[in-house]
Amino acid sequence: MQAQVRLLAISGSLRAVSTNTAMLRVCSTAAPENVTLDVYKDLGKLPIFNPDLEDETLGTTAPEAVIEFRNTLDQYDGLIISSPEYTHGITSVIKNAIDWVISSASLSEKPVALLNASPRATIAYDALKEILITADVTLIEAASIAVPLERAAMSYDEITVQEGIPELLRETLQVFASSIRAQRETE
Repeated sequence: MQAQVRLLAISGSLRAVSTNTAMLRVCSTAAPENVTLDVYKDLGKLPIFNPDLEDETLGTTAPEAVIEFRNTLDQYDGLIISSPEYTHGITSVIKNAIDWVISSASLSEKPVALLNASPRATIAYDALKEILITADVTLIEAASIAVPLERAAMSYDEITVQEGIPELLRETLQVFASSIRAQRETE
């Protein structure tokens, strides 16, 4: 029996009808046996990054939403990020989240996979990879894929019935979980 792997997924879109969020929800229902995937819903609660809000010399500590986000990240074996591209860049919500956790150990050497819901959007995808590598994550390239969705705006229900997509997501999660298990064995 394979060891349980817990994955956290975050969407770089705060839109209620986000294709990225819908795809992550499909991942949670398509997850293979012994893999759980939770979609983080509170990214929009993080304040705009300001180092002065967490500065010992100023007598400040991280805002509660930041502490909760870091604690949540620490509880999971791996992180999946799916984010749209806005004006040839990563979304501010993803950059903000990374900025808040970069000084903590929450991302250091954490296995990360990237899912791209828009294969044409490669500039932000590449920029996100660069930022995450700089943040010292363990980027699992074999589990980082562009998902060939039929069109740009799709709902959870539409993604679940697109031929081959739930299976592709399940296989990708299996690759990611296997990489995490292999990493555990070498530690």
